Amino acid sequence: MAQHPLPSSSKRPIVIVAVIAIILVGAISVVAYYTVKTPSCSGYPPGGNCVAPYSYTFTIAVNYTGRWSLNYTGQTNVGEANAYNVTGTHTGTGAFTVPATLSGLNTRMLTICAHAQKLDASDSTLFLSIGPLYPKNTSTPYGNVSTCGSVAP
Repeated sequence: MAQHPLPSSSKRPIVIVAVIAIILVGAISVVAYYTVKTPSCSGYPPGGNCVAPYSYTFTIAVNYTGRWSLNYTGQTNVGEANAYNVTGTHTGTGAFTVPATLSGLNTRMLTICAHAQKLDASDSTLFLSIGPLYPKNTSTPYGNVSTCGSVAP
């Protein structure tokens, strides 16, 4: 019995099905590759490696019986520009505190720097601190002090 070749119109559906099968296998392979090879994170710092935003509020304090001036600037990472525009300038007498909240990604340190100056010739002591840490003082007439504080997640 002689075999008759299939007409070309009947071969077309088989070829289309074969091409679709090859495309589907390729697409499934790509999805499987990215599912397996895409890095994931596990937990948040300090123990984990997931990136997320965080905030911290520093308390800046100045205390001096005479007139003083205070300037402060926040940084999202030590030495980087002030991306969140956390700055302040104050003048006054006596004790003064101001909160300064910085925000950034948990892959970065948050840093605040403050500078205080006595505005008179008194030899009384001016105190400047950021939280309970980083205290500085001066009793020099027209003296000034600077300090910085940082946190990391």
